[in-house]
Amino acid sequence: MTKVRLDPCRVFDDYVELTARIQYNPTTFAVMAILVITAAGLTAKGWEASPHEAGTTQDADFWFLLQSSLMQISGMVLVLFSLARDPNMRLQSRLWSWWFL
Repeated sequence: MTKVRLDPCRVFDDYVELTARIQYNPTTFAVMAILVITAAGLTAKGWEASPHEAGTTQDADFWFLLQSSLMQISGMVLVLFSLARDPNMRLQSRLWSWWFL
């Protein structure tokens, strides 16, 4: 059996050539940009309304933080699992998924 050796430079050149031919969907970019800007505005508003005092485990916000963190982590695990299991996913979808993880 012959051992095949991959040339990292050739693999990278093929990747660059492939990504250069991809046409990105501007609608997807616009929607994500609007969501990020909106989230930043909501974060600023929440920061302004915060009393900036030390919290405790008796606060409801603490438990809501734990709950939302758990949901976010479980969502990320599902996305990672999907990315790992689907080799036929389009490159644009794969790049967006990894970018937002």
